[in-house]
Amino acid sequence: MQQVLEFAGNHPVLIGAALALLVVIIVTELKRSGGDQLSVAETVKMMNAGGQLLDLRGNEAFHAGHILGARNIPADELAAKAGSLNKAEPLILCCDTGASSQRAAAVLKKQGFEKLFNLRGGIRAWQQENLPLKKKK
Repeated sequence: MQQVLEFAGNHPVLIGAALALLVVIIVTELKRSGGDQLSVAETVKMMNAGGQLLDLRGNEAFHAGHILGARNIPADELAAKAGSLNKAEPLILCCDTGASSQRAAAVLKKQGFEKLFNLRGGIRAWQQENLPLKKKK
């Protein structure tokens, strides 16, 4: 313990930087409290078990290719249309890369949704696994 205190006294800049980094990590993790991250395989399992899949991309992107069974509510309309979703069933959110679904999960959590999940990597991760997308004609 004596050596740790001596090191801290001799290197205050390093200790300060380490503490700042720790605070950044904690804050980032707290902000990510928008649901659990699911891999593509876990998403498929949850969909097969009755989970709802919500695609948060715009209508054009949705019609260009979406996961079969997904419901489309663009992220900017989510707060207004959240009442049409079933709070009792698990809800899997997806977007292009997974970033928008994190923010959307936080919005839904404030509205009382508890079973929230995010497709890690979004539609891009789905495509990287060579899984099909349904396209509207």
